[in-house]
Amino acid sequence: MPVTVQCDDTFGVSHNAYTLQVPHNLQVKCASSKVIICQQIMSVKDTSTTDMLRLLEPDFHTDMNQNSDQIKLSQQDVAFMKVLDDHVYQDNNGFVPMPLPFQPDKEPLKSNRYLALGRFKHLERKLASQPKFREHYDEFMSGILDRNEAERVPEGEIHFENAWYLPHHGVYHPKRPNKLRVVFDGSAQYHGQTLNGNLMSGPDLNNSLTGVLSRFRLGPVAISCDVEKMFYRFMVTDKDRIYLRFLWDDEAGQIVDYRMKVHIFGASSSPACAKYGLNYLACK
Repeated sequence: MPVTVQCDDTFGVSHNAYTLQVPHNLQVKCASSKVIICQQIMSVKDTSTTDMLRLLEPDFHTDMNQNSDQIKLSQQDVAFMKVLDDHVYQDNNGFVPMPLPFQPDKEPLKSNRYLALGRFKHLERKLASQPKFREHYDEFMSGILDRNEAERVPEGEIHFENAWYLPHHGVYHPKRPNKLRVVFDGSAQYHGQTLNGNLMSGPDLNNSLTGVLSRFRLGPVAISCDVEKMFYRFMVTDKDRIYLRFLWDDEAGQIVDYRMKVHIFGASSSPACAKYGLNYLACK
């Protein structure tokens, strides 16, 4: 219905027309001066597998140009995508190893074990003074070793000149006081270098909030899920694990050199690598 409005705005007047289309599964009832819209709810079992896949497909794209969210890539983002495109693959166990996307113009990282050792000594004192904290830390470290997310560095490789050690600390979940996650410090600086400073963070491959909300309106049923410890679901190629080392003690209290085999919480490249890997698997 056209509406005429008197306006003294000297800069201009904007007219907007709004159209409301009522879907076929809505019933419109008039009660006095109010319009009541009653939606017929469709149960999940009325929705086929094909319908489910159709709703999920817009969230995954192999071609950036087809993404309705219009991701804009910088030159460094293009370089990031090329590194992953050239080296990503799915191994015989179903894992997707990806390299660490190092910036091409950076010098190779030199071993910072001395720094990591000093930080670990400080952590040991905190662990010794807080038994519960120590218990939770042990549980986390035992978990990543048992799940093969980390491995011991071979004795002959410990003194490699080009390597990087990650100091680490524990962070509790704000809503679960006994849930501790160990975060590796990718921003730790040694002689002017950091791991994150040498990595390309990559493009934001997440779907925009506008796109997500819009797709919620495509059908009567919406599905969401969470990938637990998503970064840890994607492996790092063998040659790059040398830059994901950390120190931890064994049962005898001896300091041992380990290395992560997966993308870590604390690396600037991990979010884009994990999202890239998720899209890669979804589009295979």
